[in-house]
Amino acid sequence: LRASSAEVCGCAPLQEDACSLCFDGSTPKRPNENLGLLNSGQNLTCQQLAGGLKFVNSSSPYCTESQNLWLLCGCPPPQVTPIVDCQLCEDRFSLVDSTRLLGGV
Repeated sequence: LRASSAEVCGCAPLQEDACSLCFDGSTPKRPNENLGLLNSGQNLTCQQLAGGLKFVNSSSPYCTESQNLWLLCGCPPPQVTPIVDCQLCEDRFSLVDSTRLLGGV
């Protein structure tokens, strides 16, 4: 009944490619964390923000900005893609000791 009457009641449809507060789509571990006053003028918790993001497309700038709160809400860190094509040495040189630590870095 709820799903079939959503349009009649004026509910926004869920996005096909919906945004998730946590990058991996999981539920925030700290749902009751108070995020303070946001641009909308509302005082939101992580759970409230995560629920609202179901109506936002994942390619939206609002989605990207909201995901910046991942640490406060207890979400797992984003996956980082390692740089494969990076070469430390110039042509004609090869890396002798890849385990050596550089001082002061």
